[in-house]
Amino acid sequence: MAFFSKLSRFVDLKNIGLEQPSWTFDGSGNYDGLKAAFGATNLSISFNRPPNAQDWHEERLRFIIGEFQKEFSPSYVVDCGAMVRTLLSVNGDAREFLAHHVMHLAPQRINSIGRPIHILGIRLMMPPFELVRDSEETGGAADATSPIAREEWEADVRMESWLADPSKLWVEIKTTWQKPMPWTNEQTGAIVDHLRVASGFVTDKIVPFLRDQSAETET
Repeated sequence: MAFFSKLSRFVDLKNIGLEQPSWTFDGSGNYDGLKAAFGATNLSISFNRPPNAQDWHEERLRFIIGEFQKEFSPSYVVDCGAMVRTLLSVNGDAREFLAHHVMHLAPQRINSIGRPIHILGIRLMMPPFELVRDSEETGGAADATSPIAREEWEADVRMESWLADPSKLWVEIKTTWQKPMPWTNEQTGAIVDHLRVASGFVTDKIVPFLRDQSAETET
């Protein structure tokens, strides 16, 4: 209870559950939609994005994880990640947008199935990767035109038409970092940054990907 007492000074708590196998709490008021579960081997924190800005959530996430670190002194982060879900508006039916503009499927190919399609979607799995200059393949000479890129996280992206409103495109990204790390103050900051990485990937990569595919089809 000492841990939740600390949280209650900054977070409006609605419900607290102390039953095994996990402790849980729900936020209220300005924190409505905030949920946290603390288990023996993992913790999970989720919240609804609107109507607050993302930095508001990052501050609360940093506070909760920071207080958890002070109270329980965890030694290692085995793996961690962030998931972001959002709805995007499209011009017309999201199923047609995905089929024609993104997947480049002719209407007759879809119609050949002979059944109505309520949901159409795309799933992309992107593993961690590392691209470096390979001196062995270049005979010991570095190729100046080859970029060096390293990503320590994998991504699972789903883009689907939304059943409740066909004019909306539902996007979900799950990011995972699977490299065990000592849990330090710096690592707490890195965990919070995972949320920024996930949301930034949607904004900077997925949305332009969808927009560019549409533009290519229309030209």
